[in-house]
Amino acid sequence: MHLDFLRIQAHTERKRRPKRKMEIHVKLFGPMSRAAGARQVAVTIDAAQATCAALRQKLAESQPALAPMLPACRFAVNHQLAAEHQSVGPGDEVALVGLVSGG
Repeated sequence: MHLDFLRIQAHTERKRRPKRKMEIHVKLFGPMSRAAGARQVAVTIDAAQATCAALRQKLAESQPALAPMLPACRFAVNHQLAAEHQSVGPGDEVALVGLVSGG
């Protein structure tokens, strides 16, 4: 009986713990830099859900001027294009890469 109480108590305490947040710095270039008025912006996201997809969503919320451009952009994490599900961390170099054309 006592073990069941401890399990319920531990589960309840885990639910009450505040979500850990982390700050990700995102480098911006060209039109995105002009729209945001900065060459780099800081975005705060939940550490437990720190993916490029979550970063994109929070970036749209924190920088509304970038929101229309974001669907056509990709993230580069540590100099490699990243998938939406890729994790990001506070020590990563993250850049928002816009459409590039060439011939």
